[in-house]
Amino acid sequence: MKLLITLVNYKTTDLLLKCLESIQQQKIHADYRIVVIDNNSQDGGMEYVKKAYPEIVLIENGTNNGYAIAVNQAIRLFDSDYILLLNPDIEVKPGAIDALVKFMDATPDVGITGGKLFYPDGRLQYSCRTFFSLPVILYRRTFLGKLFPESSVLKRHLMADWDHETLRDVDWVLGACMLIRRSALKDVGLMDERFFLYFEDVDWCYRMKKGGWRVCYLPQAKMIHHHRRESANGMNKTLFFHIMSMFHFYDKWGNFLYFLRKYRVILGIMLFILLDVASINLSFVGAYFIRKSFLNFLAKPQLPFSYYYDSLLFTNIVMPLVFYSLGLYKIKSGELWVDELFRVGKGVLVSIVFLMAGSYLAQGYEFSRTMKLVFAGLCIILMFASRWFVVSRYQALRKKGFNLRRTLIVGADRTAATIHKELRHHCELGFDIVGFVQEPGKQKNEHIFPILGTIEHLPDLIKTHNITELILTNTSDSRDVIARCKRDGVNVRLVTNLYNLSMHETSLEELAGIPMVHFKGKPLFAMKLVLKRAIDVLLGGLALLTVAPFMAIIALLIKLDSSGPVFITEIRLGQDQKPFAMYKFRSQQVQTTRSRKGRMYSLQPELTRIGMKLRRYRLDLLPQFLNVLKGEMSLVGPRPLPLKSNIAQYNGWRQERFDIKPGMTGLWQVSAQQEFSDEEMMRLDMYYIWNWSFSNDVKILLRTIPMIFSHPKYISSKNRIS
Repeated sequence: MKLLITLVNYKTTDLLLKCLESIQQQKIHADYRIVVIDNNSQDGGMEYVKKAYPEIVLIENGTNNGYAIAVNQAIRLFDSDYILLLNPDIEVKPGAIDALVKFMDATPDVGITGGKLFYPDGRLQYSCRTFFSLPVILYRRTFLGKLFPESSVLKRHLMADWDHETLRDVDWVLGACMLIRRSALKDVGLMDERFFLYFEDVDWCYRMKKGGWRVCYLPQAKMIHHHRRESANGMNKTLFFHIMSMFHFYDKWGNFLYFLRKYRVILGIMLFILLDVASINLSFVGAYFIRKSFLNFLAKPQLPFSYYYDSLLFTNIVMPLVFYSLGLYKIKSGELWVDELFRVGKGVLVSIVFLMAGSYLAQGYEFSRTMKLVFAGLCIILMFASRWFVVSRYQALRKKGFNLRRTLIVGADRTAATIHKELRHHCELGFDIVGFVQEPGKQKNEHIFPILGTIEHLPDLIKTHNITELILTNTSDSRDVIARCKRDGVNVRLVTNLYNLSMHETSLEELAGIPMVHFKGKPLFAMKLVLKRAIDVLLGGLALLTVAPFMAIIALLIKLDSSGPVFITEIRLGQDQKPFAMYKFRSQQVQTTRSRKGRMYSLQPELTRIGMKLRRYRLDLLPQFLNVLKGEMSLVGPRPLPLKSNIAQYNGWRQERFDIKPGMTGLWQVSAQQEFSDEEMMRLDMYYIWNWSFSNDVKILLRTIPMIFSHPKYISSKNRIS
């Protein structure tokens, strides 16, 4: 197919119909197809479009995910030499589309071409412009533009000093009418989907020019643009999208922000040190106040605060040094809140030991042990709260596409494609995959693009695309590439062939000068199993005593709500595949039948009224604390499988799943925001078994608490703690 005409519609059906009518009146001398993507307009107009234009392809999206995503959706579905993007508010004049196609056929070095646009009253609309600069933004987005409408800054940006009657190379053209060469997309990629609305056309043209493709304005392709420019009509949602997209553009291409990203580690360390010092001083003052106001019954008298100045100074020096030595200023991507809490707790406790030792050596007893304990508790709370607030805000910005790490992948094979897919899926890690670098002599995957160049072009690509991260996929020239990139301040990651073994606990070590990867033995054996059982008995017993009154109330409510037993048992497979009866509160309706043996109950699929609440907050699982105390289950472990499970699939290394007791909660159960396949859940279970530690069990238990109160829409049916 020669031409794909794409229109993205959102609540502009009246204008869309005019646009389609003007296209149908054209005599287009090329094989073409019209695709309309409706972003959930919900105005009823699509039914009329189907009837009036049955020959077009209509795609109705259930949600409005933005303009760029809709455009890419059409490009991926249909293959064509060219893609013509038209806004629904465009009316095509006779011969315009043919003129665009003929020009692109005649000029193979042009990646994007835009037409000449007019307002409905016949006035020229400036549809080709220079790239934005800070003065242009100030004039376009502040009162300055209205005060000085004839400013030379605006005229240069709009190219108003030119009559727009001749063919010309330009910086960018409006996305309202834009013809794109598909072969150029292999070099520059699709539309950047972080742009919800606006600036996606500027970014695409910017990448075209960086990729060596021309962007041209063709005056022979004339069209009428019913341009509403809603972003200029005061504060509204459209203006918000425009401003956000502008921030995205400069976050992506701004040189100053690129400089800050290159030194983000140093800046992050400085910020965390400031937060920690502030938390230390606030905790110290708070501990003094609590000791003075609420613990004044203690025998040792409280001294004036000025007496603690030397101790406070010593604390401000020691604690950041301890935190640095323990690696607490290394910012880790994708870290969970419970991991950060453990790191901070460890750092504070080690610091307290040093402070007590220093106080003893200095023969200073004015810093009381009670005050130290209060100070430690406050310090953990304030440090964790301040650090996690910054980290969570930082992760939220990354999810919205800000402050991403501009990344190149060296390689264009299956491994590179897998890395690209996974990093796009985990957007919270903050990797912006700019493109791929082809290795000489290596076969490339046809579905991978954009390929920006080869290894020889790497230094230029790093500078041109503001690259801060490089991922190598088994390149044979890794040492030279790593050395060159480190000189340019670029971080390098090397993908190994150890992916399938990544679930094992590993460490790098050197023996006789030879680097080796050490895979540790199975951690859950001998005394560690005894320790795990002791933890289960202790914590399980305390938990059962705590929830016993609530369980009594639940039992009474179940009896009052419907007839039938309070508890039910399900036969599950436990350790060594031994079956056991797992206890639960009944949450389903029952059907009662009488027989010689007495009443018989059979569970029905319908939930009772109280059962819906029990399922929602996982309270039906509370009786499983009894299974824990009986030694049939553990607090943490793989979930027990039903008796009728296909055991044959658990062969080889998967058989180790039955080496330990099943758990009330586990690793994949506390990750319920994500959908996992059966194989992925199995790997998470095995990761837990092979990397068991007491701290990991505590982390999983802590993560289970907020999961209990999660809204049901965030809990998949497969991953439910059942």
